[in-house]
Amino acid sequence: LGDVKKAACALHSITEPSEIYHRSTPNTDWELGDEEATLHALGFIDGHRILLQLQGTPQTPQGIGLAFPKTKNTVVGLQNLGNTCYMNAALQCLIHTPLLPDYFNVEYRFDISTEGTWGMGGKLAVAFAELLVDIRNARKGSGIVAPRAIKRVVGDFEPQFAGWKQQDAQE
Repeated sequence: LGDVKKAACALHSITEPSEIYHRSTPNTDWELGDEEATLHALGFIDGHRILLQLQGTPQTPQGIGLAFPKTKNTVVGLQNLGNTCYMNAALQCLIHTPLLPDYFNVEYRFDISTEGTWGMGGKLAVAFAELLVDIRNARKGSGIVAPRAIKRVVGDFEPQFAGWKQQDAQE
């Protein structure tokens, strides 16, 4: 595990003191890794996760440094891009669903499937995660975000949503 930590630090140019954690499933708690242990000894299999954390990063009840960063309580609106009010309403519901923003801060990256012919190859998940980042940044500034990437990705996947015709939220 120590070699994995060294490689990750080199890959990401991390020079500060750090700790490595691991867990076997998203539903188990993060465990501080024994850097002397081998991956085999730790029981690593497909889906096992590793987290590299800078020392001194605050821990959260849900895990280690994974909570969606909280900022001042500024309301953020989603700009209507032309008949996107129903899409925006559905997005606001997702944005305010407990634990979902936390998951899309880091965890979702472990679950994206970019292979295969079914689905969107993780594009929608990435677009939603980027929307959450835009919202966090908007809380520091204008308070308005245009969800263009989500609209584009959904339109690419399902052409009926590519234009500007009015659609219902459940569609």
